[in-house]
Amino acid sequence: MKPSLDSLEFFNSLSARKKDRLAGKYYLEKHPELLPPLLFYSIEIKQARIQVVISWCIELYLIEHLYELTAYLNRYLEALPKIRNESMRRPLSKILYYYVKKEHHHLSEHQKQHIITLAFDWFEMLSKWPH
Repeated sequence: MKPSLDSLEFFNSLSARKKDRLAGKYYLEKHPELLPPLLFYSIEIKQARIQVVISWCIELYLIEHLYELTAYLNRYLEALPKIRNESMRRPLSKILYYYVKKEHHHLSEHQKQHIITLAFDWFEMLSKWPH
C-alpha cells in the first residue's frame, strides 16, 4: 500500500520547522488510516528528504499513539537497521524508545532480543565515527 499522492504532496511541502512537523502530526490525526502506508514509506531504503519529513511527523504522532505501532512492529524492527540517515534514525529510534518504555508488555522475546541487538549495533557504529 503506497501513500496517496495528496498525502505525499502535503508532506513534501513541509520543512523541519516545529510548526510544520506539528502540521504533519495533525494531518495524521485527521487521517489515521494513512499511518501504515506513510510509516512503511518512511522506512524504505531510499531515505529521500520527504521520508525524513514524514518520519519527523510520525514521531510526534506515534509518541501520543504508541499502541498503533504494535501491528507494524515486526516490519518496523526489520527496517530500522537499514536506516543510515541520522535525521531519520533519531525520530525512528525515539519512537522505539517510548514504545519499549510504555508498551513493553506487548513485546515477544524475539522482539526484545531484536531491539537489544539493534541498540548494540548502533552503539558500535557510533564508536567507529571520527571524533
